[in-house]
Amino acid sequence: MWPFKKTTTYTPPTFDEIKKRAKILVIDDSDFAYAPLFARDGYTIEKWDDIENLERLENNYYDLILLDIQGVGQNESEEEGFGILKHIRAKSPAQIVIAFSNADWSLKYQEFFDLADKKLAKSQDYVEFKRIVDDLFISKIQY
Repeated sequence: MWPFKKTTTYTPPTFDEIKKRAKILVIDDSDFAYAPLFARDGYTIEKWDDIENLERLENNYYDLILLDIQGVGQNESEEEGFGILKHIRAKSPAQIVIAFSNADWSLKYQEFFDLADKKLAKSQDYVEFKRIVDDLFISKIQY
């Protein structure tokens, strides 16, 4: 037995540390007006107009994905963004996904929004997007 007792304590990362390290991906065939604001506020954000690398979506390469329902993923799924989200949930259930759209959708698309961790309208302002992203990151810290 060693005469010195080794104790290890775990200190969870702070929100600022999480924010600096976290990778956000936006998948939307339209411009994402808030990307410069997220970058300005210290987030690492990447934007795809369509699916560029399905494997990165399957293996938690990104900490958070903002996914549009329409106009993305057409080559991968007839259901577009909905099919992509179902695939992400099957391959990586813990992946954080925010579903967002600028259209009103019928009830048949409700499952798309139910599969997501959060949902946002594209018309929401930046502070609402940031608050939702921050809340999801904070909940991640607590695990």
